[in-house]
Amino acid sequence: MDKIMDYQTALSKTTTICAGSEHCEFDISQKLYRWKVSETDIKKITTYLKQNNYINHHRFAQAFVRDKFKFNRWGSRKIEYELKSRRIESSLIQEALMQILDESSYNQLKTILQEKLNQIKNKTPLLQKASLIRHAVSKGYEQNMIYSIVNNLISIDFED
Repeated sequence: MDKIMDYQTALSKTTTICAGSEHCEFDISQKLYRWKVSETDIKKITTYLKQNNYINHHRFAQAFVRDKFKFNRWGSRKIEYELKSRRIESSLIQEALMQILDESSYNQLKTILQEKLNQIKNKTPLLQKASLIRHAVSKGYEQNMIYSIVNNLISIDFED
């Protein structure tokens, strides 16, 4: 049987976690639920963490955008979706996304798609394009940027 964690232990663990890296209230609340901490203790702990700046959504959103763009090579749409699912305020999301300049996003997607094109075994241009588009959409990039890059990488000549 799972043991219910007491307030003091849960508070100590969450302060340690939040001191080590950025977390949002939603993620910490989910951890506390998994640890079977009572509803009232979860409220007290998250309030304490926010009041003492262990949890700061502005800082979290900035770090999340920077890390997901740089290390996971995600596009702005996927990053925005993930932040919304963590219940981060829209204004903070938009401010954090300003870090990703269109030019750097474009260059990153171009690199990703060039790498992907080299991995595609099928040499049919239409199938290559479809594969590249699916890959870029799954990474969360915007369609107009995707089509622009894919069309520059692969041109299809329909004349015989």
